[in-house]
Amino acid sequence: LRVTTSVVIGSVIYKACVALAINLGFASTDLKFITAALFLIILVLSIASIWYGSRILRKNNRELIRTAYYDSLTGLFNMKRFEQEASELLEQDGCRSVAALNIRHFRYINEIFGKKQADQVLCELALIIRENIREDERFCRYNSDQFCMLLHTVEEEEIRRRIGDIMKSCERISRRFNRNYPIQIYAGAAVNQVTRPDELIDRAEFALKQARQGVERDIVFYDEKLHKAEELVRLIESSKNEALEKEEFRLFLQPKRDLASGEIASAEALVRWIREDG
Repeated sequence: LRVTTSVVIGSVIYKACVALAINLGFASTDLKFITAALFLIILVLSIASIWYGSRILRKNNRELIRTAYYDSLTGLFNMKRFEQEASELLEQDGCRSVAALNIRHFRYINEIFGKKQADQVLCELALIIRENIREDERFCRYNSDQFCMLLHTVEEEEIRRRIGDIMKSCERISRRFNRNYPIQIYAGAAVNQVTRPDELIDRAEFALKQARQGVERDIVFYDEKLHKAEELVRLIESSKNEALEKEEFRLFLQPKRDLASGEIASAEALVRWIREDG
């Protein structure tokens, strides 16, 4: 559009100048010179317009890509780009794992030191993770203070060692900002047993949740049995109100006899949940 506009404007100017030259009575040789000069000016303007337009277009494309796929604070991949990269790498080689990392009590760091220094902590952690990532691995930042890594290994001991190296390196963050408050990292990891990257990430996040709740374990690996147990608890919690409305809870009285007389002396109350689907 910019190029077309320049050509149209140049053409109008050219015709106007030629008409003016004829009206002023310029000689034919002068007219040829003016025509060549105008043509050259229009050509230069068109080339400059094309160059400027392409430059603006490339700049806008870079900004769109940066906004769509990169974290604005750290410059790392965002989760959308991470999942795309992870999907491609998992197709090439499934011997991979996902580790999710979080800063313990990051909210208090925000409150005590302020947002600016808290953001610097996140950037420092991003740099530390970058130093511990191999060429065929990926990592990203998401959900404020959470980071996710796709590691090219399925060995739990190696995963534990590499995450441990990141945790040790975080000690330098406190030293850099001259703070006595320790920067502590906890992590959840999942060894690849699925085909979709989002499922693998969900498992790592579940393990991360278990690490957040415990104080003795900073690194927790995904446990299928524990996950199913929690899903059952969630199912019960989400269904109990509906069960009350449908009167699916039934009261049963189990008699208790007096051993001396043999008569029923009391009863033990039992509540059973009998669902419609059995």
